[in-house]
Amino acid sequence: MSEDLNAEQQRAPGFWRKLVQALEGMDESYVDSLETRIHALEVEVARLGALERRRSNFSTPDSTWRG
Repeated sequence: MSEDLNAEQQRAPGFWRKLVQALEGMDESYVDSLETRIHALEVEVARLGALERRRSNFSTPDSTWRG
């Protein structure tokens, strides 16, 4: 198993260093920013879902309406 890991590291030596640097760079401000963006997306999905439901309610004919 150790040989497999060494082979992987030799194939992409810069990858592991870059991965460690990226993980070290994920501080609390990055996580907070990510959570804020996720929340904004959730709000937008809910808003679009409500619009879609309203649109489908308007597109179905009302059987009580006599024109």
